[in-house]
Amino acid sequence: MGFLGVLLPIFGIFVLGFIGQKKFKLDTKSISTMALYLMSPFLVFRTFYSAEFTINYFYLFLFTIVLCLSLILVVYIISFFAIIQSLKQAA
Repeated sequence: MGFLGVLLPIFGIFVLGFIGQKKFKLDTKSISTMALYLMSPFLVFRTFYSAEFTINYFYLFLFTIVLCLSLILVVYIISFFAIIQSLKQAA
């Protein structure tokens, strides 16, 4: 039931969108813009509000920061040895 409980609402939204487009000729640009800028923050807030934070989230955040910094360091080291100009280095 868990699998169907997840898939049925998704397919229901697809079917409603298909019927709405065929019957009412909806403007997809305005609907997608509203979904992106209005509905996404609501979903993120609801997700973070209902989630229980554990130490694993801190480890994930720390790993992301360390990964980004190490990739930046690798780019600077490669550009130093390859003598790449700063404009190309930032690209």
